Amino acid sequence: QEQGRDFCSSLMDLDAAYGFRASFQVVPEKRYTNPPEFLESIRARGFEVAIHDLNHDGHLYRERSEFLERARKINEYGRSYGAEGFRAGVLYRNQEWFDAFEFAYCHQ
Repeated sequence: QEQGRDFCSSLMDLDAAYGFRASFQVVPEKRYTNPPEFLESIRARGFEVAIHDLNHDGHLYRERSEFLERARKINEYGRSYGAEGFRAGVLYRNQEWFDAFEFAYCHQ
């Protein structure tokens, strides 16, 4: 799964060649590591870092108390990573719970 993360530089090359600056959404737990150098390489090239779920298991909105704990962790990663945006895995959502997030926007 590190291969997807490692392919980001090639995607940035392709996007930049056509004048695009995309949002690179990272999964903070279990999928792969996100070392500070990786996150900074995205920002240094003019791209955005966003959070993509917590661990991408499809259970973010399964139960309210579990969601709140995951949202707390997601917000911590967002602050740590300097991310302004969030997107839930598999685009699952519950808009009534969005106020638990501390992001400028949520792709839903």
